[in-house]
Amino acid sequence: FGNARLPTIKMKPSAKILPGTLSALKQTTSNDAWYWMPSVSNFTGVDGVLANDDGNLYALHATLSVKHFSCWTGLQKLWEAFTPEVARARIWNVVVVTDKRTTADALLEEFSKDIQRRSGHLAGRVQIWACVPS
Repeated sequence: FGNARLPTIKMKPSAKILPGTLSALKQTTSNDAWYWMPSVSNFTGVDGVLANDDGNLYALHATLSVKHFSCWTGLQKLWEAFTPEVARARIWNVVVVTDKRTTADALLEEFSKDIQRRSGHLAGRVQIWACVPS
């Protein structure tokens, strides 16, 4: 993934797929790797979540449109789905996945500004990334 202010990162995929329930997230630790997709789409702006064994959590937001919902509400619900210890220990990231570099750049800027204006548990804890699969 890429971010204008940070270097490109690579992520090792996990073969562990969690059930799409909130109880599955409650059972995770701060350093296990997995993929989770909510079975009900009530996590606005979060289409899936990847976690790696380095403590990173990547909330995925896939879109083809420049105009899209903020991921903040979905991130807050996601935070509450974990135990407090795991939520605080994870390194929180949002990855916008889209089909065009111009869309990726626009959403990266929009979501970064949106996150900076927020307060609460996640304030100052979320890094925004953008990705255009090749």
